[in-house]
Amino acid sequence: MITLYMRIDQIMLGVMMSTKTELGVYSAAVQVAQMWYFVPMAVITSFKPIIMSKKKTNEKSYLKSVQLMYNIVAWMSIGFGIVILLFSDTIIGILYGTDYEKASSILSISVWAGTFAMLGSARSIWLITEGLQKYTLVYTTIGFLVNVSLNYFLIPLTGGYGAAIATLLAQFSANVLALAFYKETRISTIMILKSFSPKALLLLLNK
Repeated sequence: MITLYMRIDQIMLGVMMSTKTELGVYSAAVQVAQMWYFVPMAVITSFKPIIMSKKKTNEKSYLKSVQLMYNIVAWMSIGFGIVILLFSDTIIGILYGTDYEKASSILSISVWAGTFAMLGSARSIWLITEGLQKYTLVYTTIGFLVNVSLNYFLIPLTGGYGAAIATLLAQFSANVLALAFYKETRISTIMILKSFSPKALLLLLNK
């Protein structure tokens, strides 16, 4: 399900547009937007044993570690997103040339979807630790439905831009909003939202 909703934008773009040009431009932008994922994934992987260990020994310290992980992933993503916004034209020009000029604008949207995707990956550690893996199907299904619905309406209007917006909103819906409706998982949404606060950034800078 995760693979399907992560790729459905490209599938629908290829099917719904009269030529494959838009798909090629969009795919180029997505590749650049995802090239940094290995960095937050390394952070998430390093936190996994720490979080699982603290869950067994110290609940307060455990929650602090989870929040710290969210803070690092969120602000690392924001930093990368700002760099992309400032240099998207240059990056696309160097990697793909002038024929893919439109990809820079799509990239400026797509890069923010990665912020929520990475926070979703971080939250999966919390779900496993809490024994709440059953909710994984819930949020991935919601992400899939939002992505398909928005792509259906936006792709015919704006092509690759619409697909990028649909993916961004789908990632936000799946990884932030979806689990806010369940009492058992609501705290994870609150913690993720807290990670975007200036206070979270200040705590990171002071460490």
